[in-house]
Amino acid sequence: MRKLSVFLLTVIGFMVAMTVWFLPNIYGQYRFSQFCGKDSGFHEYGEIEKNSPWLTTDQADAKSVVSTHAMVPFARYLDRDGQYFDVRYKGGNPWWDSSYEVISADLKIVVPYIFEYKASFIEKELRLRKDVYSLRDRKTNQVIFQHTGFAYTLFESKHTLLGQSDIQTCPAFESQTANINAFLLSGNKT
Repeated sequence: MRKLSVFLLTVIGFMVAMTVWFLPNIYGQYRFSQFCGKDSGFHEYGEIEKNSPWLTTDQADAKSVVSTHAMVPFARYLDRDGQYFDVRYKGGNPWWDSSYEVISADLKIVVPYIFEYKASFIEKELRLRKDVYSLRDRKTNQVIFQHTGFAYTLFESKHTLLGQSDIQTCPAFESQTANINAFLLSGNKT
């Protein structure tokens, strides 16, 4: 009987220790779920002209835009030297540079929209990041659409075996892309 008591106390003690150890992560997961349920998703605020180019902040964003949104003929960005470039997706693997045509921008072609991505960690929350993708009209500064998502890093990377931690996101990247593409294909201005 004594061995069983010692065994049960050891198991219960281990379970309590694990719960205390992981309590911040459990709470962080709970807060992530709250933010996802309340603030995430896609919102439309205006109309967009179909097949219009977008201005992005850099070449990586330009490549991402044209490879994931077929209705965007090209994306323009300003490089560090103050020169504009237009990026077109030729097809193929979106991770390869050879899948893109990057040329000096034809400044006679007006780019009516600005695509922005902002990521920020939420204050007083554990490893919780807010990602906002938005498209604005350059003339009016009106937000055309906004997609808000959240990312929660499950564990502190420095406390993991290989310095890596899984990340949960809401909504999923595929959902974000599908929502934007559906909006671009919908009955907006032609």
